[in-house]
Amino acid sequence: MYARKQYFIHKKFQVDFIVKVLLAMLAPVTLCTLFFFAYLAFLADPAARLSIAPGVLEFLPSILIRLLPVCFAAVVFSMFFSHRIAGPVKKMRTVVAMMAAGEPTAEITLRKNDYFHSMAMKINRLSDHVRTNYSESGN
Repeated sequence: MYARKQYFIHKKFQVDFIVKVLLAMLAPVTLCTLFFFAYLAFLADPAARLSIAPGVLEFLPSILIRLLPVCFAAVVFSMFFSHRIAGPVKKMRTVVAMMAAGEPTAEITLRKNDYFHSMAMKINRLSDHVRTNYSESGN
């Protein structure tokens, strides 16, 4: 296994992706918690409210502390997952820019778990086609 040299390949995309994953994860938790507290505050029987509310407030810090490792795991997962998208896109963007400039291009090679393998194969075929036609025309 190799050490990762760079954590952000396409920083804007990856940060946006991580934020959206965290929001998708935290939004339901926050809404459920708010509905539960609203239920305790407004709908529950007053006698039940007095006996339940102190216990809930004691567990709240514990719940928040347990949520921190889950958030950390979501950030790590999102980072690695976004690498499987951002890395291939960067490679394809580079090769297409080289083709557009008329420069010879290298073949796009992707890791096994990367996305866009079919797109990379199509760009490689296009690059071969351009290279073959360019060399046959004598330019």
